[in-house]
Amino acid sequence: MQTIYWNGDLARYTGKTMTLHGGLFYEIEMLEGHLKGQTNVTQREPAGYQNDDQADQDERRYAEA
Repeated sequence: MQTIYWNGDLARYTGKTMTLHGGLFYEIEMLEGHLKGQTNVTQREPAGYQNDDQADQDERRYAEA
């Protein structure tokens, strides 16, 4: 379970993503605070996460080197 601090409260990534207004968002579930148990979204990606566009860019960089 990957966690994040969002507005000072601990939350965990649910694994769901969505594109809103052209931006990639990650769903989080709040584990602390007055929002405990509720879901929210953030654009901060989990550590070690790499979306397909980023992977393609990395592959091109390695191929050019």
